Amino acid sequence: MGEVISAGGHSLGSLLSHARVLARLETLLRGFIGAHTTTQLQVANLREDRLILITPTATSATRLRLQTPQLLSFLQSSGYAQLRHIDIRVAPPTHQPEQTRLRRRPSVEAERTFKNFHHLTSKPEP
Repeated sequence: MGEVISAGGHSLGSLLSHARVLARLETLLRGFIGAHTTTQLQVANLREDRLILITPTATSATRLRLQTPQLLSFLQSSGYAQLRHIDIRVAPPTHQPEQTRLRRRPSVEAERTFKNFHHLTSKPEP
């Protein structure tokens, strides 16, 4: 069983550890940036000296790119001194929230037209 979990030199423990690091980075960034921006931010990966962030819109990506020097400085002072680069990528969400359509009543004129049309088309021809 242990061979399955650590097959190829990658153990489940190292994968979980990496996931914890990503979650910690995301928490730090959310605290630093603020709630309104961080709803559109996801830490995707950390590779050596490069942090990869994903955001759903080009606007939020631009905003984050402008903040990159401050983000790097903050993260370096928070224990991630190895960071040298932050890549920001745009990836729209895969599922869109379902919108409910409101049904409106037809106008009085539309109801009258429907009734007249129904009256004209429902009479049997002689």
